[in-house]
Amino acid sequence: MALLLLIFSACSAESEPALDVNFIDNVDCRDVSQEILPLTVVEISINGTLHEITAETAITPAERSRGLMCRESLGQSEGMLFVYSGSQFNPFWMFNTYFPIDIAYLNEDGKPIQLKTMTPCPRTDGESRAIWRGRCATEANEYSVPAGYHYALEVEGGWFSKNGVETLVGHEIEVSWDLPTK
Repeated sequence: MALLLLIFSACSAESEPALDVNFIDNVDCRDVSQEILPLTVVEISINGTLHEITAETAITPAERSRGLMCRESLGQSEGMLFVYSGSQFNPFWMFNTYFPIDIAYLNEDGKPIQLKTMTPCPRTDGESRAIWRGRCATEANEYSVPAGYHYALEVEGGWFSKNGVETLVGHEIEVSWDLPTK
């Protein structure tokens, strides 16, 4: 049985993580905030191998709504942790997101419910913003989950597969974390 252990911990003053973020500058991204959110280190142990992810934490509705919009990419050791106060059922979407993302939906106890790989939803030539948003919202149905989630972790597309996790079947998973203070 493979072991996947996710541990979220707040950053200490000794080792402040940093992100190298490049934002896209186009007409669709001009009104999107380029703020870097508070960071936490996510430790993921897979079959005894430890991986560290520096993750931004999206806690407020505005932060969660923006997510990873208008970023050029995520590094192999970067991600975003989404935090909700109650159970959520809406799938994530890829509107104004320009690279593939792996997402782990987590329940209120931090146990993964489902892993998905999400693909960009690019705007086509001549497509209005309203039509584009609607198309991306429809495509988001592909990323729905079977149960409510309280947290979600996004990493670069293919991260879980590259690290030996294709599905949750056969994996013992434990998750814990401390959220950074703003």
